[in-house]
Amino acid sequence: MHLSAYRLAVSSVFLIGYLILSKRMVRLTSRDILYLIPLAIIGMLLHQVSFFTGLQTIDATTASLIVSLSPIFTALLGRFFLKESFTLRMMVGS
Repeated sequence: MHLSAYRLAVSSVFLIGYLILSKRMVRLTSRDILYLIPLAIIGMLLHQVSFFTGLQTIDATTASLIVSLSPIFTALLGRFFLKESFTLRMMVGS
């Protein structure tokens, strides 16, 4: 699990560097940060912990299949619960 944390830290440093050099860095308010902290915990930490816990109970092929199908499931759940429409760009990206 430590390797995954290093990978995310290194990619974050490169992305922040890119944002600064391209002058696309956006100032965050304290309210934005309060919203981002729970999203980061749920979106990244919970995902990584769940993934590695799942790898202990199922084989890597099944875990990889589940992770790679998540964009499709996200699009389907968005369609049913949020009434989002499917666009060509969404179908190609999923």
